[in-house]
Amino acid sequence: MGIDTTSDAARTAYHEVAQRLHIDQLSPLDDSEQSSELVSPETKETEYWLSQAKENHHPTPHWNCYRKYLEHFEHADDDQLQKLDDLTDSILKKCSNPSRTANPVIRKGLVIGEVQAGKTRTYLGLSNKAIDYGYRLIVILTSSNEALRSQTQERVDQGVLGFDSSKGANSRPVGIGRIRRKTPDIQAFTSTESDFNTASAKSVSGLIRPSWDNQASAVFVMKKEHTALQSFIDWLGDMSESSIPVLVIDDESDYASINSSKTDESPTAINSLLRQMYHLSPRTSYVAITATPYANVFIDYAVDEDLFPKDFIQTMPTPLAYVGGKRLFGDLENSDVDRRVVHFFDEEELKDWLPLRHGRNFVIENPLDTQVKIGIRTFLLGSAIRELRINRETDSSMLIHMSRFQQVQRQIADQVKGYVNQLLNSITFHRFDDDNTDIKELRRTFEDQYLNSTQSTWDNILQRIAQKAANKQIVSRLVNSSSTDWYASEDEANNRVDDEWSLFIGGNILSRGMTLPGLICSLFYRNVSAADTLQQMARWFGYRPHYEDLERVWLRYDTCLEFQYIVSANEELRMEIEAMEKQGLTPAKFGLKVLRDPKNLITITSSPKMRNTTTSDPNRIVGTFSIDGQRAETTLLSSDKAQIQQNLDALEKLVRQIKDSPCTITGTDTVFTNVPGEPIYQFLTDYRAGYGDKYFSNTLLQNARKGAAPHELDSSIASQFAETQRSKNPDGPWNVVFVSKQRDDLASGLKLDFDLPFPWNAKTLSVTEKPEYHRYDLSGSSRRLAGRSDVRKVAEIINPAAFQTDNLTEKQKNNEATYYQSTKEYFGDTPVLMLYLLGLRKKDDPEFEYSDSAPEYTYLPDLQVGVKIVIADSYSTDEESTRGSVTYSYNTVATDINRQNHLNHLASEEADYDDEDD
Repeated sequence: MGIDTTSDAARTAYHEVAQRLHIDQLSPLDDSEQSSELVSPETKETEYWLSQAKENHHPTPHWNCYRKYLEHFEHADDDQLQKLDDLTDSILKKCSNPSRTANPVIRKGLVIGEVQAGKTRTYLGLSNKAIDYGYRLIVILTSSNEALRSQTQERVDQGVLGFDSSKGANSRPVGIGRIRRKTPDIQAFTSTESDFNTASAKSVSGLIRPSWDNQASAVFVMKKEHTALQSFIDWLGDMSESSIPVLVIDDESDYASINSSKTDESPTAINSLLRQMYHLSPRTSYVAITATPYANVFIDYAVDEDLFPKDFIQTMPTPLAYVGGKRLFGDLENSDVDRRVVHFFDEEELKDWLPLRHGRNFVIENPLDTQVKIGIRTFLLGSAIRELRINRETDSSMLIHMSRFQQVQRQIADQVKGYVNQLLNSITFHRFDDDNTDIKELRRTFEDQYLNSTQSTWDNILQRIAQKAANKQIVSRLVNSSSTDWYASEDEANNRVDDEWSLFIGGNILSRGMTLPGLICSLFYRNVSAADTLQQMARWFGYRPHYEDLERVWLRYDTCLEFQYIVSANEELRMEIEAMEKQGLTPAKFGLKVLRDPKNLITITSSPKMRNTTTSDPNRIVGTFSIDGQRAETTLLSSDKAQIQQNLDALEKLVRQIKDSPCTITGTDTVFTNVPGEPIYQFLTDYRAGYGDKYFSNTLLQNARKGAAPHELDSSIASQFAETQRSKNPDGPWNVVFVSKQRDDLASGLKLDFDLPFPWNAKTLSVTEKPEYHRYDLSGSSRRLAGRSDVRKVAEIINPAAFQTDNLTEKQKNNEATYYQSTKEYFGDTPVLMLYLLGLRKKDDPEFEYSDSAPEYTYLPDLQVGVKIVIADSYSTDEESTRGSVTYSYNTVATDINRQNHLNHLASEEADYDDEDD
């Protein structure tokens, strides 16, 4: 029997079978002969039109002027200009041939750059070349925010039009217009003051619509907003007969452009309009541009009318001067964080001011947090040092992104402005008073952050800040859709002044596309669920000429771990795209996959944008495990009597097995060193926390079928890790610490039923019972097994020398994240098992938080064991020892390549069977 592997029926059947059976997908990049035959049946067609035009010496006046503008006004050097020339040529040659005599063809491609690494400069250069070679209509799409659209329009005015779009072509030249004379070959249909709409369509009726006969190219800068796009499409009408060349540049193309609906048959409004837009002319080139391309490559390529970049993907080179994720945070293989720049929030302290998770109506009741104050002082000092270093005034910015809710942002802005005014008042009137509290704290911050970064004197630094304050050039700025009212109530100017030091307070609007000039200090305190969203929020990436050493970033430790994953995922995707280029294939013929976070802290992108993907292990979400550098501790405890006793039996067995190992009692804690790994493996194999505990309960695997119950393994992540270490590194020792209270605070007087060869006092924890899960949840917003000082205390016991030579501030020493990030430095190459003896008390009234009276407790009759593990990040050089196997999400091209591979294999087996002798 023959199998038609290319039919729609076969494709649909395969997807259904894959969903039902959850079959593993093979990598489309497999080096097997069979795989290479499947993905390389033909090579992509290469357009030669651009090289032919160059050979014919086609004039490029717009590009030449733009190049001179970059050289003279943006100080681009020869190397930067040549790379931009080559890059824009590489993109343009893959677009449609704009010549009227060429066969019309629609092209769809994708350009991938880094966050704030020259994408705007690239598409402005591309637009100028497109105009030179005959494109009649240029449409640049931005986000849905008018302020960001206007900002993009201003860049287009400077880099393409050469005049102020709000004043018309006959106004005073700006930007590129200062290089060349005004020419009649560009028309602006939008301006810095207005997007395209019905009213503007009437106002531009005097302008000539784009056509072959009209030599002037039309330029539009538009929001991805329904009314503007629909007005544009209606006004332009059907151009299929004229087939003029159209270039659509979709900036931040993974935002709003992607169809995030449940089905392809009912696309989202913006996605539907963009589909219409690139079909306006049969000679349209759609060029998507983004730093976060995951959602773009996950579009189903089989839906021809959608925006999958079927013809090309172009990566932008990362300049050496670019300060990006790898330089600041490292990656999954090398977690080398630049601790000069990167600081971790003490979340235990910060949550008293602003909990990480809060609602839109949250009221900030406490004064501005100390860590935020440190950031503000650092910003003022760094900005002053920068200006003194370059001997001129310049723009500087600070990012304060700590809530997504406008009302909370407003409260933060009020407190920030109040503290800034307090500092400026002290600097203006009391800077020579060494006893002034603000001056003393400024001096302490200077010594912590910049003492070795400048030759400027302390008096000169304060004098520069006082000068900026006197000129009203230090301004707090709220950035959200309701900020106009705030500026009015605060008597602040809404528009920035020259050489301003701006403290930008806001949320998501501060993310995509927002330019923060001279960003020198960032405070980022968000819990973001998707990698592409988080990456776009990283405005601290970019170029920092002459002040790279002054930049400072404060964020959560988990956010650092997420960026390490993002760096690795981006690098692997780029390597796949390079492999595609080398094989001469297009994205429609080459399957792509994206690495999933092995720590499962963050997803690749939102679920609706991943609906067409398959995973390398479809039956499980937690396809990998990794606990190095993470806070792995018990947060849920079992209420099952049998499990509690099993845990105590495991503890007794562990004590018996390790009691002859080297032992030190320091204070109340008992430390066993160089403990063989086998007893640890046995303990972690037997020990189980409460149902659903991330590290110490049986691992729960989310079923691929929607609504299906999770699958429960018979092992925990901690026991999986111990088992891996047992096989990969059987001689590797552990340190075991019995963490003890100063005195036993058990109200019930509970005791272990076996003797200990060392003192070990229990601690009491409050819990809430969850009978449906047979467990107790630790109480409190952070659900902590112990305080933030225990890890530091153990590090000082194990490796006291590290605390004699490090350069940490006292604040960093008291921050638990410091030790998780640098486990090798503080714990050596040996993992640490920390054990806690616990007594539990249950609230009699689970709703006591809503009562004015103090809660009452019932003390539970069983002792419990709590566990914490600190894994050294260099414990094993074998990647699998800590990371396990990696998991990928495949796009539909890769899935169908695997489908074809699988079906061909079945056909081959059938042919072999038919050839067998009876």
